[in-house]
Amino acid sequence: MVAAPAPPESSLPNPPKVKDIAQPTLADSVAPPTTEVPTIQGLQSTRSYARSDRWQLLLATALQNAAVALGIGFVLVAGQKLYMSQRLLGIGEAVKSLGGGFIAGLFGGALGQLLYQYSPESPISKRSPASLAGPSSAQYSAAA
Repeated sequence: MVAAPAPPESSLPNPPKVKDIAQPTLADSVAPPTTEVPTIQGLQSTRSYARSDRWQLLLATALQNAAVALGIGFVLVAGQKLYMSQRLLGIGEAVKSLGGGFIAGLFGGALGQLLYQYSPESPISKRSPASLAGPSSAQYSAAA
C-alpha cells in the first residue's frame, strides 16, 4: 500500500483565541448626535432661553424694570413733597411721576438687556446687532 502524501505546511498564523480579543467597552460605543439649541441668558436671570425668544426676553426685562422704576419714581416724588412740607401729590403730578418712571424703566431695561445680549460674555455675542436686521443688499446680489 502506498502512503498518503504529507500535507503542505501552512504559512498562515494560528487564529486568535476568544479570550485574546478585546471586548468593546461602553465608552467605545457610538453615542447618538446631540442637537444643541442656541440659547441666550437674561440679564437678571440664571436661566437660559432659546435664541429665537430674544425679543420676548428683551420686552419682559424692559417691562420688569419699568414696573420697578415706576414705583421708585412715585415714591421719590411723594417723599420730596413730604420732606418739603408741601401738599400731597395731585393727580397731574402723580401721573407725571408714574409715566416718567415707567418710560425711564422701559428704556433702561430694554437698553440694558440689549447690551447684555451682545456683550462678549453672552452666548449671543457671536452675532452683531446689524446681522439681526437681515441680509444686506450685497448678500442678495452675491446670491443671484
